[in-house]
Amino acid sequence: MRNFKKGFTLIELLVVIAVVGVLAAGSVILLNPKTQFDKAHDAQRRSDLKQIQNVLEVYYNDRKSYPTTLPTWGTQWAEGGATYMGTLPSDPSSPSRNYFYCSDGKYYSIYASLQVGAGSIANFSTNCPSGNSATSCGTGGACNYGVTSSDRDP
Repeated sequence: MRNFKKGFTLIELLVVIAVVGVLAAGSVILLNPKTQFDKAHDAQRRSDLKQIQNVLEVYYNDRKSYPTTLPTWGTQWAEGGATYMGTLPSDPSSPSRNYFYCSDGKYYSIYASLQVGAGSIANFSTNCPSGNSATSCGTGGACNYGVTSSDRDP
């Protein structure tokens, strides 16, 4: 009787490992995980600003003016017995980045620094009181995305 050994040769195993390695490297290059994380953070920033914008409208309906300052990012926003936000959102990627808010009570602007696909904001401080304009959203970069009271839903 013949004695056949079943299994893979070393060459076959090396070829399979090489093919899997090339496919893995190619998928990492194509998917670019850093860009995907940056896009996710930007989506979170847009969502945060929209959420703050909605709460500012509730605040305006309660008090007939916008707040001139907001609480510290990442803390609760409560005034006069009303809780407006459990936690005022802060930038999702780093504490060195932040959102910028300014208001004169009649109008407001909120700005963020997006990482992917954002342009500069024209008339950055249009709704900011004089002497209260910013060109930076922290050490993470210049503000390049914003919402204002003129963007609110009718």
